[in-house]
Amino acid sequence: MAHRLGNFYTPPMTEVTLDQHAHFPACATPVDAACAKNVQEIANLYPTATWDNASRDILTIGPELDPIAVGKSAFTTWQWVNIHLMRTARPRKKAATVGAARNEGPYLVEWLAHHRVVGFDHAFIYTNNNTDGSDAVLELLHAAGVITLIRNVVGASVSPQKKAYQHSIQLLRQLREYEWVGYFDFDELLVPDQAFDFSVRAFLDHGIAKRGGIAPGAVLLHWDWFGSDGIIHHGPGLMAERFTLRKDYACIKPLVHLPSISEMDNIHVPDFDVPFVNSAFNDAIMTPWVSYPIDYSGARLHHYFQRSFAEFANKRFRGLGDTAVNTPGRDFDTFFDWEPVAGTDGTRRAFPEPLLDRVKAEIERLLTIPGLREAVSASEAEHAKISAAMFGDDIVAVWERLSGKTAPVTP
Repeated sequence: MAHRLGNFYTPPMTEVTLDQHAHFPACATPVDAACAKNVQEIANLYPTATWDNASRDILTIGPELDPIAVGKSAFTTWQWVNIHLMRTARPRKKAATVGAARNEGPYLVEWLAHHRVVGFDHAFIYTNNNTDGSDAVLELLHAAGVITLIRNVVGASVSPQKKAYQHSIQLLRQLREYEWVGYFDFDELLVPDQAFDFSVRAFLDHGIAKRGGIAPGAVLLHWDWFGSDGIIHHGPGLMAERFTLRKDYACIKPLVHLPSISEMDNIHVPDFDVPFVNSAFNDAIMTPWVSYPIDYSGARLHHYFQRSFAEFANKRFRGLGDTAVNTPGRDFDTFFDWEPVAGTDGTRRAFPEPLLDRVKAEIERLLTIPGLREAVSASEAEHAKISAAMFGDDIVAVWERLSGKTAPVTP
């Protein structure tokens, strides 16, 4: 018996036959088994296929899939067959975001509201090892249909972020509904230029038209690096309005054309064998983390790496997402060493007010989801407890000792 997928796929796979007598290898690992299952399910979907997760169940990927975090140089035959089928799906929607969240409770709603306002249709959020109450926030957002939540259970030696990104490309069929995917952290906000009315759709349409209708493999978005503004405590307000001192930065994150890529083993960039462009949609040269020249003409990726000193300490306590779980985060030296300095590399840039107003309105709309406002407040309180446990009443003294400066009068 043969399963024909017909025109469910775009060229070059206008017709694909999966024959039960094909000489595929046995599934030697759980990753192979997951890929083989996905291939068979794709075949069975035609002709009434939908990529939507109609059940709205929270997905869980266990530690048996940890090896999926490796790059395509180690792909098995089943992984190559699977990714080939996944890459030929026809997207019906424009853009989605994928994020890997751990202890991001106070920032989830702002991040989500912002990217909804600039035109992303949906968010897929992987999460692991939360201790700040953010599970409640994520579950409420998922139940409301605002996000798709994936619980990522990982072993001690695995990068949760790499596993999440690789899983999204290889096995998350719902993501294939979307042509473009932004792989952004929760301290990163994509800001398309005002010339595009801050719209990612207009930004992409303009850039692709400039290139004769041919989509690149990825748009490399340079970080617009925002520092702490000397703020020590968390305090009220959004990331987007609390911090205005920033500097140019050559490091990038990608907005990927999903049908064009096979992996995100390097969390800053997809496959190196696909063409890249900068935000002006000019050809870009990429090294593992950075791209020159720095270009903000089409869009900026605001990166709020430091936030306040207390928030950075909480991030350090949580650990890095691109290394193994419970690996300590960056040292406090980086908080001070990487700060923009006014008058040298730092300049002030306020967040665009028209966009800020839209984001605030969307935040308020999301907070009408029953229980969400309370869940966010509870997570913010947990973050305050974490800071208090680390510093007690000595946080200002610690900041002064590490910075060699006198603390500002206001926190």
